[in-house]
Amino acid sequence: MDYTFYLAGALLLGALHALDADHLATVSALIVDRRPFRTTCRLALQWCAGHSLTLLVLAGGMLAMKSVFQAFDLSNAERWVGGAMVCLGCWVFARQWRDQAASKSHAPRDGWVLFGMGVLHGAAGSSSIILLIPVTLAQSVSLVLAYVLLFSVGMIMTMGLYSFTINRLLWLEQASHHIAKLRYLSAGLAVVVGLRLMG
Repeated sequence: MDYTFYLAGALLLGALHALDADHLATVSALIVDRRPFRTTCRLALQWCAGHSLTLLVLAGGMLAMKSVFQAFDLSNAERWVGGAMVCLGCWVFARQWRDQAASKSHAPRDGWVLFGMGVLHGAAGSSSIILLIPVTLAQSVSLVLAYVLLFSVGMIMTMGLYSFTINRLLWLEQASHHIAKLRYLSAGLAVVVGLRLMG
């Protein structure tokens, strides 16, 4: 049987999944800064790493104990993501308020925050459903791993492109005067999307 479409679908679904509003709001809240592209990209990819790691663990659990694992209800994970996004937005807002006069780099702490948010997002209901339905239907361990890896590659490519676009835009002369406002805006969007997920 030819699995080309199955695996191409994994790549495409991963790329589209990275564009979910909650993902973009979370990553934007911490990458809106005038940093070198390498730093911005690393931050975005730390979110992808947390998300992908969780999906691999979920897929492994699904393969190892399908009947037991299917009993788990991951739908409440979206509420946890929403709560974490509200906290993240408030934290970014407060930090920007406090540090508005100073030019500090927050990259080291931001990376761990994004990794943790990626883990939460990976456990949330929509990503689990998108991923675990094909995993449940597949019989081959190597096919499942290939699906999860390609799904993750799709997310990584899209988030890398998104971080590149944000980084380039922030280095434009017109945007450089509005970075503080953009940080407030991204923090506000994270809170709004988080509240929507909680409700």
